[in-house]
Amino acid sequence: MLVGTFSIVARDSHSGHLGVGTASRALAVGAKVITVIPGVAAVASQSFSSQVVGRRTAQLCSQGRTPQEALAMALREDVPDPGRGFDRGAEHRQVAVIDAAGRTAMHTGTVTLETAKPYAGHRSGTDYAVAGNLLTGEDVLTAMAEAFEQSDAGAHLSERLLAALKAAQAAGGDSRGKQAAALVTAPPRGSHPEKVFDVDLRVDDHPDPLGELQRLLALALR
Repeated sequence: MLVGTFSIVARDSHSGHLGVGTASRALAVGAKVITVIPGVAAVASQSFSSQVVGRRTAQLCSQGRTPQEALAMALREDVPDPGRGFDRGAEHRQVAVIDAAGRTAMHTGTVTLETAKPYAGHRSGTDYAVAGNLLTGEDVLTAMAEAFEQSDAGAHLSERLLAALKAAQAAGGDSRGKQAAALVTAPPRGSHPEKVFDVDLRVDDHPDPLGELQRLLALALR
């Protein structure tokens, strides 16, 4: 399905955490968009979202590929198969990935650029990448990027991701409105004897998804 959304993938260079934050007018956006392999990579796959592309990109990073190599390979494999009723491919996708070294790669397909209007695009900075489609305008990505860059580097990565999502929403967000949001963060693999993800929160259907996500995050970080 078409998942118009705005997402951020990021790394905390001090703690080694990787994470993804996303928000959308689409139901249960977190389940569709987010893939994180602790200590390896964090991926957001959206527009006509493909969980297969997201997971494949992260898997290839785990095999030693750079994000650029992994994403390029996953997209080359993402070909339509009309015989199985699957008529979409790489040019329908939007993907952002970051690895444990802070390297990023992004893709916004030509079909997404043409159809996911008013605006679709992506950008990156130190330790993060942002992407969105069906946005009210480019200023949504600008606000998201600036909010992350200006956030407290000593805060938990999930708090910084949420600050970026809230700024994006305040700038207009998804042009269709709001419904769902999610946050996932993971410490380096093996750093905790019991935890794989230290934050894994989803608001699947709510009139104020980011407000509800903030309430849940406050509880999670107590």
